[in-house]
Amino acid sequence: MTINLKIYVVFISLLAFTKASYGQHKTARIDAHIHFYDTNRDSSYAFLNNKKKESNHDLFRPHLQKDFLEVANSSGFNYAYLVEASSRREDNFWLSKIASESDNILGFTVNLNPLDANFKSDLDALKKNTRFRGVRPRYKGLDFSNPEVLKQLRELDKRNLVLEMNGLKHVATIAKKYPNMHIVVNHFGGGKLKNGVLQNEENYKKALQKVASFPNVFMKISALHTLSGKNNAPKKLKYYKPLLDANLEAFGPNRLLFGSNWPLSSLRGTYNNAVQILEKYCKTRNDLSEEQLFFNNVRKAYGLINPTIPTFMELGNDELRLKLDLRRGGAIAYISKSDVDRNIVNVHDEGRYIQQSYYGGNIINRQNEGQKKAWSPWSWNPIQVGDCYRNRAEILEYKQEGNTLYVKCIPMLWDMKNKAAEAIMEQWTTLEGNVIKVQNKLTCHRTDSIYGEGKTHNQELPAVYPISALNNLYSYFGDKPFTGEPLDNPKVVNLRSGFWGKYKNNMVTESWMAFVNDDLWGMGVYSPKCANFLAGMAKDPGYEAYDSATSYMAPIHPATLNKNTVYEFDYYLIVGELNDIRNDIYDLKKSIKTE
Repeated sequence: MTINLKIYVVFISLLAFTKASYGQHKTARIDAHIHFYDTNRDSSYAFLNNKKKESNHDLFRPHLQKDFLEVANSSGFNYAYLVEASSRREDNFWLSKIASESDNILGFTVNLNPLDANFKSDLDALKKNTRFRGVRPRYKGLDFSNPEVLKQLRELDKRNLVLEMNGLKHVATIAKKYPNMHIVVNHFGGGKLKNGVLQNEENYKKALQKVASFPNVFMKISALHTLSGKNNAPKKLKYYKPLLDANLEAFGPNRLLFGSNWPLSSLRGTYNNAVQILEKYCKTRNDLSEEQLFFNNVRKAYGLINPTIPTFMELGNDELRLKLDLRRGGAIAYISKSDVDRNIVNVHDEGRYIQQSYYGGNIINRQNEGQKKAWSPWSWNPIQVGDCYRNRAEILEYKQEGNTLYVKCIPMLWDMKNKAAEAIMEQWTTLEGNVIKVQNKLTCHRTDSIYGEGKTHNQELPAVYPISALNNLYSYFGDKPFTGEPLDNPKVVNLRSGFWGKYKNNMVTESWMAFVNDDLWGMGVYSPKCANFLAGMAKDPGYEAYDSATSYMAPIHPATLNKNTVYEFDYYLIVGELNDIRNDIYDLKKSIKTE
């Protein structure tokens, strides 16, 4: 085995975060409701026409990222979520382009009409931008009680998108019909104050309690000054407290999120004052923190990435480069030769990568809770990267320990929609020459009563997805393991046939398999405790890291994962010529024996 001690670690982080100055604020902050528009684009700002241009001339100029940051930075905000107010279809795509080019914009909501013939195709076109997270339909005469409108909202649910609404009237109906779709109510749901008194208080509180009874509904504490009922909004918390108390009582501390409504927020008060009022409110409460209101709940409502965490951790030496994706549970996302920028790990979706994936309990139907039909019924299946709806696992900790990268995450349930598993995954990844050693640990802390106990499953130790350009499968199936006997080269089973190839009955006697190209160069996986494997190919050979076609191999071993099981295993990835892969595995076997 070739060992090179010249190992380095590179942390790649968002430039905006490293340059940001937060003053006394301990965490990043996200403004969940701002508007961008450019008055040089004809008619794109028509939603301002009801404002008097003469008295609010400052609104009638371009308002873009630079302008927002100039206002918001002093209050600790360097990130934002965009909401499109224009009713022109083309402006949604303009907003998408703006968001995709920014380090400060974490997501955006568009304004589309569910009854428009282009609704589905527009959703699909916008979904190509991963920052597209929601739709706020605002069209004159649009009736949310219309059965056809309700039916069309299913398209948001199917695509894991958020519905935003300005009023409370139809929220409960929609939340009941689509219990797994997040709904964000804007601007306190229309609550209003007059001289510091909450208007229509009894009915408003009753309506709040009704919609808040649905756990998929969030309330946006936005446009605070606008709801004051005064042209020059009061600057003291006391005036707004009845409105804030009513919403906190209804929704609790985990479903309230801040949005300024910038730049319209400047009509009656200043940005900084609105933030200061809410900071003071949090200080008066034991049940609501600034971090929840300004950061955590925004991310939770819209499913946003954590901008304070780097995208990758990297190890490299003279042989290989390796990257862990911290936006996806710290799974192995990239392996290449040190001098070639070609990733041999398929990362087409959250089910790929090289990652931990486990199975426990009974196979059950949870479609009424958001389980995807294509994956129903299914067992308890915590997965390191994210779920089949593309919600991602949450990193809890990451660090370098010598030449080892350590990550800790909360995995997602693969088949469910945005359901974190009651478990913790840990991973230690070490690179030595052309060999990657990976130690894994799963700690279960399930409280459910639906999956049951004592069910044994074959576990993937681990799930490995090489690119389909590595299309030749090799291993050794004979009765003289580790003696250098000729290798086996089975025909690669395609998933089109119904399932991956099954190499069972302790057939894989050297505990490894490898996918290599026609020049016999590629990647092998060695899992010492496994003599059974799954392996095959989805779609066609010849494709790369981001393509839907992929190779697959997984050492498998039976294990029973109960509610409080702690499960650990090690495996090795070896990259190089086929004969070298096998020789390195022989060396590993000898070294493991003596440990």
